[in-house]
Amino acid sequence: MTQPSFGLTVDVEEAALRVSEFGVSFGDLHFRDEVNLLPTALETCDRLGLRYLLNFEGAPVGWNPPLSLKDDLQRRPGFMGFILDEADHMQINAHWPVVDYYGYNDQHYLAETAGMDLFSARQVVLAALQQRNTACSVADKAASVEFLFPGMMHTAAQVGINLSPKILKETCGPIMLAVAMGAARQYGVDFWIDVDYWWHNETIGHSVERFRSALLLAY
Repeated sequence: MTQPSFGLTVDVEEAALRVSEFGVSFGDLHFRDEVNLLPTALETCDRLGLRYLLNFEGAPVGWNPPLSLKDDLQRRPGFMGFILDEADHMQINAHWPVVDYYGYNDQHYLAETAGMDLFSARQVVLAALQQRNTACSVADKAASVEFLFPGMMHTAAQVGINLSPKILKETCGPIMLAVAMGAARQYGVDFWIDVDYWWHNETIGHSVERFRSALLLAY
């Protein structure tokens, strides 16, 4: 059977059946900025004892979770935090067509840095990450950033953001892990690992052997 290029889309109940069938204990819930879609999914996750991150990839540049959502999440046992999906990629490569796919029209995701020297750009991005962490933190749960590249990890960790490097997808595992571990240790933030089985526009884009190897590396 041919896999569709962007995987399968199912409703909450069917997703819940698959979670139960395969013994899944964690999920990354994408909702863009459509907060109205979350209540049923969150209730289902809590009923199943599923832990989850909330991922607003594709939301407009500058979007932050509303206070009503943050207040609701404080009572939910499975909520682990908000994650900024590939924020480094969307900041550094704002001119790439794959980023414009989200309708950002060459806007830098975190802060406008065109024409700045490297140090000035770093300071502006540092301040933007601090603001994002404040806006996305819920109680004692800081925001996290999912990384495609190692260049911005120390900047994020310095403001208290948790690090989640990708080690499969299109990036190199050992280098990503080494830099992320160093940044997490230096600034005392959480160190997570994202074994991402996308490959360009395909999911599942890796063989079982490659996926298993990445899981073992993460372990």
